[in-house]
Amino acid sequence: MARYPVLLLMLAPAAAQPVWQQRLPANAPPARFGHGMVYDSVRGEYLLFGGLQVPSQYLNDTWVWDGTDWRQRQPASAPGPRVGPQMAWDAARGRVVLFGGYNAGSLTADTWEWDGTSWLLQQPAASPPACYYGAMVFDGNRGSVLLFGGGTLPPGATGTWEWRGGNWTRLSPATSPPARVHHKMAWDARRGRVVLFGGAPSGAPGALSDTWEWDGTNWAAMSPAHRPSARLQMALAWDPFRERAVLFGGRPHPATSDFNDTWEWDGVDWTQRSAGTPPARAYAPMETDTRRHRLVIFGGYTVPVNDTWELETGPLARARPIGAGCSGCAGIPALVAVGLPRLGNAAFALRIEMARPSAGALFAVGATGASTPFGPCTLHLAWPFAVFSAVTDLGGLAVLPLPVPDSPALRGAVALAQAVVADPCGAWQQLLAFTNALELTLGD
Repeated sequence: MARYPVLLLMLAPAAAQPVWQQRLPANAPPARFGHGMVYDSVRGEYLLFGGLQVPSQYLNDTWVWDGTDWRQRQPASAPGPRVGPQMAWDAARGRVVLFGGYNAGSLTADTWEWDGTSWLLQQPAASPPACYYGAMVFDGNRGSVLLFGGGTLPPGATGTWEWRGGNWTRLSPATSPPARVHHKMAWDARRGRVVLFGGAPSGAPGALSDTWEWDGTNWAAMSPAHRPSARLQMALAWDPFRERAVLFGGRPHPATSDFNDTWEWDGVDWTQRSAGTPPARAYAPMETDTRRHRLVIFGGYTVPVNDTWELETGPLARARPIGAGCSGCAGIPALVAVGLPRLGNAAFALRIEMARPSAGALFAVGATGASTPFGPCTLHLAWPFAVFSAVTDLGGLAVLPLPVPDSPALRGAVALAQAVVADPCGAWQQLLAFTNALELTLGD
């Protein structure tokens, strides 16, 4: 596309590269770290619970974030004060699940559910060992909440558990990650996998930088070419709009200074992302707001803070057919995308198929849609648009290369494309056959 400056100018008013942005609500929970936070997709709000306020105040307050402001809730009952509780959204049952945590020398093994109004203590017949700072996430394959790891006494006693409402069940995978604490997990909805990264080995010093995936039956170690440095208590959440797991921050061990870098996992490799960043921190959960296309992080620790940050996620590259073509001698020609219009895709192209062989053709690419009738045919672009000529080969194909620059300024831009072919059998005055149109979204 860099060869076509007119087209680039038409697409210039595009969304800027997604960056972290601080929100300044009128109200906010007190500064804390080691709290739990989950996005409630039924009610469209975040639920925050507990944590530790320096120097040693364990909290059990409940707050919700609606995208504009924080509001404290006052349920009739609540879990006791604690830091490091495991929390997850149970998408199958529309509830937030909380398990365990730590309070002043004591680990807990209680299970609670939040129904949008009240905390409800559960009475399962079986439970994982009392633990804190494990990782818990909804497993879409099994339709249950998955818990792995956590700090226990003795160290490493937790393993892999699931909650289906009413009871916990210990699972017995053939392979498991080494026992750990302070790690994070996220559900990769595109690939149907739970992604696990890092943490600290149970009962031993140091930090980890390994990546594991859970397919609903077994754990598998991944071998990415690149990875974030070893760390614990980073934030990790799934970005459903760009279909990547996003990692932010964390702490090395032994602790020197916390991180403020942002990474993405695409199922094959980790890539560091230039997104601007909140100040460095650890012990701060991050969750995805599926209604507002945001990843939200609150609080955390280097010095305990109560700031709220959002990462607006960028769009995925797409090529969506619009309308239908009109016939020629060889049938109805089609316009298809060769690959996706991803930023930096030098091989992206448009291709005419099923057209009259050895015929003149015109590709039109613009920024604005329309629906202008030409007899039985329809032009789906509005003027102005760029026009490129071509000739179909003996197979009725013609290709227009449109390399997409790796320019953040084009992220989110939308282009429309359509083609016409000279054809004596063409539905428009026995001169032209029209293809369908394509709506092209430039993105990741």
